[in-house]
Amino acid sequence: MEDNNYEPYYMTSPESNDPIEKESNTIDVPLIKSLACIAIGWIGLSIVATIISTIALLFIDDPTNLTPVQEANLVGWINFAAYAIIFISLFAVLGKKIIIKFLKQFKSLEKLGRGLMYGGILLGSSIAYNMIVLLIYPDFGANQNQNEVVNMITQMPVISFFSVVLFAPITEEITYRLCLTGTIAKKNKILGIVISSTLFGLIHSAFLNGSFLEMTQQEVINEIVALPSYIISGVVMAIAYTKEDSIATSITAHMTNNFIAFVQAFIPVEELFRLF
Repeated sequence: MEDNNYEPYYMTSPESNDPIEKESNTIDVPLIKSLACIAIGWIGLSIVATIISTIALLFIDDPTNLTPVQEANLVGWINFAAYAIIFISLFAVLGKKIIIKFLKQFKSLEKLGRGLMYGGILLGSSIAYNMIVLLIYPDFGANQNQNEVVNMITQMPVISFFSVVLFAPITEEITYRLCLTGTIAKKNKILGIVISSTLFGLIHSAFLNGSFLEMTQQEVINEIVALPSYIISGVVMAIAYTKEDSIATSITAHMTNNFIAFVQAFIPVEELFRLF
């Protein structure tokens, strides 16, 4: 019989020679489930938000005459409801076995610690990019996504905390890292990182939803200049996921970044640094 040198994935018990199957917490999502999660997390989120928004507007007497506070509150509730629905839908698609492995990854303090480290890298890269941009282009301002998030946080802090710090990192990491990066990386890791990070950047801009068509020239410039910052963030989180082989690491990094952004909405960045 031909010896194919195949090494089975097991270890032997220290008390006997009986093989014991070695448990792996690596999450391998089947292609069909990955595609379903990508569709739900990317396209589904926009569709669900649009449906909820349409229904909500039916109960408002004059939706064209909302105050900034009322508009921020409406956006806050729509985001919360949309992310909650997508959150539940993603886990329903992944199924029990994958969810168990998903939760087990959060038991590793080492992986969570590395997530905090990558979160620091996210924050540092964002600050560095903005400083460089401001040196070159002093008129640079926040893009539409950033403005909406800040308004939502300041008007509805409790609801926004769940949306921004909890739901968004988990749903986006499952969609863009676990499923999109993970699927493409099986063939080409670099390509997986590039594609997922680019799409991640675009969903945080006004270019995919077409709202940039109604913007002023300055606002469009802000969108263009802000885009690389989101792409860089996507690259950092994709590297965190692929290098550590842990979605818990990239989720922790994402949550850390969003938590700092949440706090920064109330405390200016210069005051935030003084706390340390």
